[in-house]
Parts: sequence; structure tokens; C-alpha cells
Amino acid sequence: MNNSKDIIAAKLPNIKTRVYFTLKLLVAISLLVYLFYFVELGNIVSTFLSSNVLLLAFSTVLLVPNLYLQYWKWKITCDKLIGETSRSKILLSLFYGFPAAVFTPARAGEYFGRGLAFKDYRISEIIVATVADKLFTILVTSVIGSIGTILFINRYYQSSIYISLPLMIAFFVLAAIAITFIFSDKEWFYKFFSPLLKFKLFSKIGERLLILKNLDRDFAFKMISISTLFFFCYLLQFVILLAAFANHIELGKFLLAAAVILFAKTILSPISLSELGVREGASIFFLTQMGETSSTALNASLSLFVINIIVPALVGLFLLFVKNDD
Repeated sequence: MNNSKDIIAAKLPNIKTRVYFTLKLLVAISLLVYLFYFVELGNIVSTFLSSNVLLLAFSTVLLVPNLYLQYWKWKITCDKLIGETSRSKILLSLFYGFPAAVFTPARAGEYFGRGLAFKDYRISEIIVATVADKLFTILVTSVIGSIGTILFINRYYQSSIYISLPLMIAFFVLAAIAITFIFSDKEWFYKFFSPLLKFKLFSKIGERLLILKNLDRDFAFKMISISTLFFFCYLLQFVILLAAFANHIELGKFLLAAAVILFAKTILSPISLSELGVREGASIFFLTQMGETSSTALNASLSLFVINIIVPALVGLFLLFVKNDD
């Protein structure tokens, strides 16, 4: 009996290695299929050639702080929620998530893609940690985007104060509730989920969610601060790209447009692959309302997609097969 157990134990690492390799292969194949069938590479090349090269280069350089801020958030999250402190593994995990995110609605693949670098943790633990990481970015985008949307409606549709004021009040109430929850004591969270652990249906899910009770005020403050920096870095990239294709700069208008478009993308992303189409459609709708051409909106949006999504995904795909994460 003991011999059979030893044989099974010896085989488990090999099985696990094969599973991870299969997942890597699946990510690679899916990304390549996505690029060839959903992205018109010829249009992207012509788009880049028609831009202001200097501004395009500046926006591309901003990918570096963009990625660093994402790494910084993920590092804090891994340390706090799963106890992982290895910088190399955390960085690899971040990049492994990019190619897996490209071909899935709402970038859902990123949630399991990040887990490929952490073989000592359950995928469910990494998914919960990734959700916690993403929630702060969604919160910041929603707060700033909601304000931008109300300003957009008020300015370009001359809405009545009787419409704008209730919208603003509703927004501030929801924002206050969200912020209060984030900075509140999480003991109630533990008390709520603990009884559910007695039921088999909720036990495994509840055990994973209980790591969220570690989200203290210090963690929340850091994550909101970094998420705000990340949002404005992303916003600046978009504004620069709009200027690159419009051949003029209207800072206030471009900032408002970018904030509203990023907010719309966040809300509508579950219905598209890697937000492709949603961002472009939102860009054309809002920017044409503001007096810009549809080509400017489309070109800037496609360029942002290539810089912030395709480039990191290709780097992540390369790392998936050249790095040994054992």
C-alpha cells in the first residue's frame, strides 16, 4: 500500500508540470489565433505610419511606468494576500497574465494566467488576489469616469440641472459607500463568511475569500494611490495619441474624452475580447460628439490597444516559454 502511495506521489509533480505546459501552449495558440483572425495587422501598420511619430514614441515610452505601476500593485497584493515576496515570480506572473487576457472577455484569462508562475499556490487563491488587485483600478476608473460622464452630458447635451444634480448626488453616495467599505474594519467580513464554511457548497469558495479579510486600511490606501497614478498614466497615453492623430492639442477636451472612454470600456468590456471593439466604438462615439473625426478616434484607440495590450502580451508569451518558474 505504501509503495503505491509513493508511486502516486512521485507522479504528481510530472502531472502538474504537464498541466502547466498544456496551459502555456493553450495560451500561446489562443493568442496567435486571436491576432490573425480578429486584429487587422495591415490596418495597424498603416495607422502607425500616419501618426505624429514623436508623440507616438512618447506614448509608447509611457508603457514603462504603466507596467511598473501594475507590477507595484500586484507585488503589494501578493505580499499581503498570499504571502509571496519573490520579485521575479511576481513580475513573471504579471507578464504571464497579459497573453491570457488578450483573447478572453473582460480580460478574464488574466486571472488564471497570473497563476502559471505560482505552482505552489492554488489557482483559486491567485484569482481572488487578482480580483482584489483589479477592484481598486475599477474603483478609481469608475469615480473619475462617472464625473467625466456627467460633465460630458452637461456640456455636449446641455442637460438640465434637474438631471445633472441627481446624477452627481447618486454618484457621490455610491462612491462614499464604496470608500467606506474599503477602509472599514474587515472583522464583519470574517464573521459573515465563517458560518458558510460549515456548508460543503460554500466551504472551498469561502476559504479562498477569507484572505480578503487581510485588506486593511494601509493596503487600501496604497492600492488606491497607485491605481490613481496608473489611471492617469493610461489617460496621458490616450491624450498624447489623440494629439498625435488629430494634429492639434485641446488638453481639456482630450482629457474629458479619454476619461469617459476608459469608463465606458470598463463597463462594457465583458461583451468583447480584450475590450477590442468596445474601446474603438466608444472612442468614435464620444470624440465625434466633441467635434473630432472618426479616423482620429479609431487610430488613437487602436494604437493604445497595440501599445498597452499587444506588446506586453507578446513579451509575456515569450517569457512563458523561455523562463523556468520552478
